[in-house]
Amino acid sequence: MSIRPFLLSLIFFSSTVRVVAQSELSYPKIGEPIGEYSINDVKNYNKPRLSLSDFRGKWLIVDIWTRICTGCIASFPSMQRLQDELKDSVNVVMLGQYNNSLRSMQVGKYSDEQLLKAIFQDQSRRNNLSFIAGFDSTLTERFALMSVPTIFVVNPEGIIVGKATKLTTFDMRNFMAGKRDFSYNRQYSRNEPRTSSQYNTELPLLTNGQQSNGGSDTCFISRSLITTWNPRMPLMNRKTNIPGCLEMFGRDLQEMLLYAYFGKPYGWSFNDSLYHLVNRSIIVECDRKELFGRKDEATGRNMYSYSQYNKQSINNDNLQRKILLEDIHRTFCFKTVLEERTVDAYSFIVLDSNKVYKLRSKKKKRDVFGSCERFKRSSFDFQRFS
Repeated sequence: MSIRPFLLSLIFFSSTVRVVAQSELSYPKIGEPIGEYSINDVKNYNKPRLSLSDFRGKWLIVDIWTRICTGCIASFPSMQRLQDELKDSVNVVMLGQYNNSLRSMQVGKYSDEQLLKAIFQDQSRRNNLSFIAGFDSTLTERFALMSVPTIFVVNPEGIIVGKATKLTTFDMRNFMAGKRDFSYNRQYSRNEPRTSSQYNTELPLLTNGQQSNGGSDTCFISRSLITTWNPRMPLMNRKTNIPGCLEMFGRDLQEMLLYAYFGKPYGWSFNDSLYHLVNRSIIVECDRKELFGRKDEATGRNMYSYSQYNKQSINNDNLQRKILLEDIHRTFCFKTVLEERTVDAYSFIVLDSNKVYKLRSKKKKRDVFGSCERFKRSSFDFQRFS
């Protein structure tokens, strides 16, 4: 008897965490002064009180984070490297936002503030952090935060020149060189209109409907291309408004291959018929393993965008996916195959549903299966894995 593969997944918080605003305030604008802001609760600073005006004459990075933003915390080492590399010209100030008024932000007897500071202390010890840090409960209102991380890039005159969700040393050097039209991970404040270039869903990727080298850049009968992703492109798969056009954005090769084979790049439902049959981790048995490395939105590494247009593939999803697979093979010079393999797997069998029901949380009427009542009534067959 063959054993079907079963994949266990861990669910992590998104790196971008929504911040609840208390009031509608004007927001800090690019091209305007960042304004005055002072704080007494600081670390790694030579004064008991920190003011943003203290840093006039040098470039300033103000990075705002919260305790529940795992992406913010994960960026600490890279921000320390940025500070070390540009220490003669740049100051990094990391500001932690906490909210002690919400009981949901407490863990046991510890307040959000205590937990935030404990995390920073632990990260400082682990990563030898030396950049300036501050802690405040008013950052959401003061800077009209929409989400975190929110990073302000401020020039030596105190003028905001950029707002980002991620910032690399390369990005910072571009800002310092006076460049403003380069691609970076743009952040927006509450109520701020999105003035960045919007992707035109009426045209294929990398076209504008104008004359190009030899004619209109949309006069082709068929076309497919793979390019590296950048922040000016969407970050999703999308249904285009163009018949016969398939487009994907910000996907790594594994996600693109899964779509080519199954029409599902990511986010498979637990109830999907293929969920328990397909191992969604590509097995690489060639010398091209670097192509399947972890993707990075900050640098665009291992992230691609794909556009395909073919009149013959209108309403023909199978043909579109076949062309996509051929394009991947041809572009990256490797071949992929589907194989059925026997692997070890664990079976979760419920012998007594009443005992499992008693394990439900006593504080909340919710568990991994949804509400406890829903779980108790469920007819799900846990033995189908065996």
